[in-house]
Amino acid sequence: KYSFIDKNVWNGENLYRLKMIDLDQTFSFSRVVNLNFDGKNELSYTYPNPASDRLYFSNEILYSAQMVEIMDVNGKKKYHTNTIEEFIDISNWAKGLYIVRYKSQQGNLHAAKVLIK
Repeated sequence: KYSFIDKNVWNGENLYRLKMIDLDQTFSFSRVVNLNFDGKNELSYTYPNPASDRLYFSNEILYSAQMVEIMDVNGKKKYHTNTIEEFIDISNWAKGLYIVRYKSQQGNLHAAKVLIK
């Protein structure tokens, strides 16, 4: 299983492809993934931001997402669901910056940053 976290994303469309090198030094490339960071809307995906006890999902996520996941900036998955609830309890999470990703019904990936204090 391969993964990568870009800590310096640009607003707008970001294209990613992984080069995966195996122990025997053979390699292959992953498919290209388009991830859209929309700075003007990212605060509307989750609220409040910063958050401390509960993280609420916007109506856009509640009604159009087929998957939601939250990762810390090191890429460690903290939360994943295919059944989206109105909020999640984050009261025991470590303080810091997290990436919220959701996949729309159309298959588009969207991401936003959220600060947990």
